[in-house]
Amino acid sequence: MDRDESKYSIGEIAKICNVTKKQLRYYDEKDIVSPFYKDEQTGYRYYSETQIEEILLIKELKKTDLPLVDIAEILKERNIPLLRKKMERQMELAKLDLLEAMNRYDQTVQTFMRARETVEALDRMNYTKQNLHKFEVVTFPKTKVAYTRYVSYWNANSLFIGRRAELYRMIDEYRLTTTGNLTAIFHGGYMKQFSEKEEDMNGDLEVFFGIADSKDCVSCRYIPEFQAITTLHVGCYPSLKECYEELEIWAKDNGYEVEKCSFEDYICGVTMTNDQRKYVTRVYGPLKGSTI
Repeated sequence: MDRDESKYSIGEIAKICNVTKKQLRYYDEKDIVSPFYKDEQTGYRYYSETQIEEILLIKELKKTDLPLVDIAEILKERNIPLLRKKMERQMELAKLDLLEAMNRYDQTVQTFMRARETVEALDRMNYTKQNLHKFEVVTFPKTKVAYTRYVSYWNANSLFIGRRAELYRMIDEYRLTTTGNLTAIFHGGYMKQFSEKEEDMNGDLEVFFGIADSKDCVSCRYIPEFQAITTLHVGCYPSLKECYEELEIWAKDNGYEVEKCSFEDYICGVTMTNDQRKYVTRVYGPLKGSTI
């Protein structure tokens, strides 16, 4: 067949427009841009010069993150008011995305700043035991968290890391803004985490209220307000056992009873220091009757 100059093969179009053949076939499948001519004998597909303009327009509109379904509608209608409406809506979404990104950045900076300030203060105290494990009763505020719950052995550190990675994946995927630090709730009894028995544990990462409400596939819940005995602990995680033992003694001496579950706020850990002796954890022992 003598090919007219206005006919371009899929390979030629891919090269001219700097797109892949796979993309062109996808546009054809979705009825966005289909070859205007197909050779019955060879099965070859041919595009026109006008369709080159359409494909280039698709490329430009995709740079704005405009959904492909909207791009298809624009190509079909060829309506300037419609294009303006779609682009104005996309600009508003882009502004919201930028604001969310700035908020996430700000919260991340604040989290690291709080951790640094805590570590610097402890450095000035020389990490001496008499300056740590000072117990007090506080009220923990109602907090919304994104969480993952699992059963694992405390000494199987890779499992904890895996759950933490899953939390961060959820935060990224659903663009949630976090506040505070990675925390864990040991529901099955805080002393069991130091044994070889299975421990029912919640790895909870706090998120801003409202962001996750519309995300049905995200594990979100509220930690209700509760009263607890709390203190700071410095040292590797296994050394927390001594902290809990002292907490139980302090509670008994001061007329308090605590639940068997515990709440740990990881202020400074592996992401901030290679020295396990400088890990900083705030421990909460919920008072009897608390539900977390």
